[in-house]
Amino acid sequence: NDGAVLPLDARKLKHVAVIGPNATETSYSGGGSSTVTPPYTTHLLEALRRELKGKVVYAEGCDNYGEMPVLKGLKLKAEYFPNPKWTGRPKIVRTEPHASFWWDGRTPVGTELFSVRWTGVLRVARSGRYRVQMRHPGRCRLVVGSQTIFDDDRPIPQAFVSLDDELQLEAGRDYALRLECARTVPGYNSHVKLMLGYAPLPADDHRIEEAVAAARAADVAIVAAGGMPFVYEAEGWDREHLELPGRQNELVAAVAAANPKTIVVVNCGAPVTMPWADQVAGIVMAWYPGMEGGNALADILLGKVNPSGKLPMTFPKRLADTPGFHDYSGNRDVRYGEGIFVGYRHYDYRQIEPLFPFGHGLSYTTFEYRELKAPECLRAEGTTTVTLKVKNTGTRAGSEVVQLYVGDRQASVVRPVRELKGFAKVTLRPGEERTVTFALDQRSFAFYDVVRRQWTVESGEFEVAVGGSSRDLRLRAVIRR
Repeated sequence: NDGAVLPLDARKLKHVAVIGPNATETSYSGGGSSTVTPPYTTHLLEALRRELKGKVVYAEGCDNYGEMPVLKGLKLKAEYFPNPKWTGRPKIVRTEPHASFWWDGRTPVGTELFSVRWTGVLRVARSGRYRVQMRHPGRCRLVVGSQTIFDDDRPIPQAFVSLDDELQLEAGRDYALRLECARTVPGYNSHVKLMLGYAPLPADDHRIEEAVAAARAADVAIVAAGGMPFVYEAEGWDREHLELPGRQNELVAAVAAANPKTIVVVNCGAPVTMPWADQVAGIVMAWYPGMEGGNALADILLGKVNPSGKLPMTFPKRLADTPGFHDYSGNRDVRYGEGIFVGYRHYDYRQIEPLFPFGHGLSYTTFEYRELKAPECLRAEGTTTVTLKVKNTGTRAGSEVVQLYVGDRQASVVRPVRELKGFAKVTLRPGEERTVTFALDQRSFAFYDVVRRQWTVESGEFEVAVGGSSRDLRLRAVIRR
């Protein structure tokens, strides 16, 4: 939060540029079994437009997908037939927003072999070349306007096949869309997915230039970056890299060069590299903020809420810095070669500077740590009490998560430099001070002896350190045993 760019003061703002694909479609949850369809969703652009009436301009900038997104936002008439030939009366007729489903061994019509037909109107917001991809379980025919894109009737030995093509579409024009799919082979999952993505030639894609122009003319630029909902991160597969998908890193760097007050809202569920981190003024890690995520993020950016979150994991500068990099082969056979050196323990032991350390997280206020008190010697039984005072030295009420780490200075075995052994969240008004107490049991100082097969506390010196993250340790004390 360089220069206290956040929170934004709505009264002083005249022109705000909201940029990026995740401003209009927030990823509110991951894909797979965690997916829940909410009754509605909110997005950052609409929330900021409501709060900053007449002050917001939007530029998409680029796409946020590797795999193309499912074509949705339509009103398709869906007709399901209990046979693979689209004959007779359909058993189910309903309206659906997209042509996509995955039924594992079950179908809505009660028969293993079935067919479905979707019909509707396709309209795009931008003229240009579009790439269209179809996954289907046996037979597929796609017609857009007067053009037949796919007409595939081959038997398939696997769960689905994938077809790929391109077509030219004009903005604002209505194209009649008809998609017919049939499951013709028994015993396989039914996976149908119609995907459409804007696929301009680089020379024809001026969205980053448009975003830069919007940012240059604005008081502040807010870039909402991340992955496509349910696609970028999901159970059942791993990401191939830690980069934001598409040209988003290029977009952020270009916007930051045009406006020194650039804030990036990162909307994903796991760490990503941020090669532009030193070029932007502010970063908000939104994670998956849920169906009210757009409104919640607007409240944070505009200072209605003081953020108090801390990172539950380390963010690396690059993939090669991660603990499992040298032991992960890219398939499901994983050797856990990092042993006890997972997470921040690895970065501390290998003396690797992370992008953001475990436990990091700023606030719109500031906190002072003082008067750390710890006994000289560890109690032989029971708990050892450690206390300190924390004071809100800023002008806003806020919460701080005080973290306590213990390190064994004279261990006979290889141990982490320090380990988190306690944390406490304290909420303070401006100027308020409170005593924070930690009760450390014997296990807080122990390691598991694999020879003796028991937890062991050795004699020697233990360092107790407290602070706002694993790398922001403000006070230290030594306890002996």
